[in-house]
Amino acid sequence: MTASAHRPGLTWPFWNPRERRVRAGWRIVAMLALYLVATIATMRLVEAALGDRARLAAPVALVVVALLAAWVPSRYLDHRPLRSLGLDLDRTRLRQFGVGVLVGTGLMGGVLVVYLAAGWARVTGWFAAEDEQFLAAFALLVVTYAAVAFLEELLFRGYLITNLVEGFSRGGPGGPQPWSRWQRGLPVAAAVIVSSLVFAHFHGDSLTALDYLHFGLAGVLLAVPYVLTGNLALPIGLHWAFNVGATGLFNVEGDLPAVIRVAVDGPRPWVGEAGLVETIMIAATVPVVVWYLRRSADGRAPSAPTSH
Repeated sequence: MTASAHRPGLTWPFWNPRERRVRAGWRIVAMLALYLVATIATMRLVEAALGDRARLAAPVALVVVALLAAWVPSRYLDHRPLRSLGLDLDRTRLRQFGVGVLVGTGLMGGVLVVYLAAGWARVTGWFAAEDEQFLAAFALLVVTYAAVAFLEELLFRGYLITNLVEGFSRGGPGGPQPWSRWQRGLPVAAAVIVSSLVFAHFHGDSLTALDYLHFGLAGVLLAVPYVLTGNLALPIGLHWAFNVGATGLFNVEGDLPAVIRVAVDGPRPWVGEAGLVETIMIAATVPVVVWYLRRSADGRAPSAPTSH
């Protein structure tokens, strides 16, 4: 074998010859680009076809976008089945989903308790909806947030973290480095941090430092159960319940259909979406989730995924 056979060549930044696939960074770029294009195209088609009734089809459109944006790069760039991104379902996963729902609901319930105890909120109504029947409006909200949770967990946790771990675990043209045990955790930690920052970035056009802190910590909270279980059941349940709790159950964010309608009048930056109360509650929930998964049979030690 000649010396030139060991040289990376012009294709090295784009192609991994050992794995015989596009490198992880480009796979991630392709997924995010497809996600943006698919979202814009799908929503415009739905709005053009249904007009004012487009919001009724929004949950289906979100699920279609999620599956398309994850399956195409998984199949043609990653060379792995879609279910390997944490979509296996069994009785254990259903239990984890239920735990996620309880944690997310408790988290937002705790926010409301703090608001009421501090005098920053007052209850103004029950089972309230704006110009609509409550049950229909609330059901649409619940289903829409279920679709949002599925989309964001599949893309930002399932696909993004899996590929980031693989990318951070590689040592260049020579292949993986001989990591020590604690060093093997570095790609996982880096993947959680980067995916959480990307997740935060996709939650607004002009985010403040507090916004990045809030959504970044939310990303960490949702990433932890994925890297500890290898499944999206708990993150999806937690994400779904968090969103429904913030809007439709306890209404501490916005004026959407709500079981408990609340008027919030507290000091900034403590209250509201991305307020410090929510942010602190999210940070306090992370060790609770870690404790639960470590003491139960549901967790597994985090490790870099193997190549497919």
